[in-house]
Amino acid sequence: MKEWFSDSSCPRGQLESEYMTEDRDLRSRLVVGAKRDGRREYDPQAREELIQLCMKPGVSIARTAMEYGLNPNLLREWITRYQKAQAAGNSAERESDSPDGVSNDFRRLRIRFERLAFIHEAFLKLACCIICWR
Repeated sequence: MKEWFSDSSCPRGQLESEYMTEDRDLRSRLVVGAKRDGRREYDPQAREELIQLCMKPGVSIARTAMEYGLNPNLLREWITRYQKAQAAGNSAERESDSPDGVSNDFRRLRIRFERLAFIHEAFLKLACCIICWR
């Protein structure tokens, strides 16, 4: 196969033929079938690779979508879902990392209640002092 790029201009120093082979491989794995209404079904593994490719700095989502024969809005939706799932996974990790098994929300409520209990106790002492002083 004819090499179009020199070694220095090809991404990550790969030859154009190797780069095109990976590109064709992902493109061929992306679509696994079609539904009755004409919508395509996509391989989750290939979709994940495409999302990771788009999340690199400087990569145009619209251009990447067009290169792989996708609607840019569909690819943007996949990326948004992926980012939301990552954020939900990270928050679940933070909650499960707590030593006593209490989630962050309950921990904040507990601290708030402890503050209120401290204020309540201070007011009771103040009321007792005022009553006894008379």
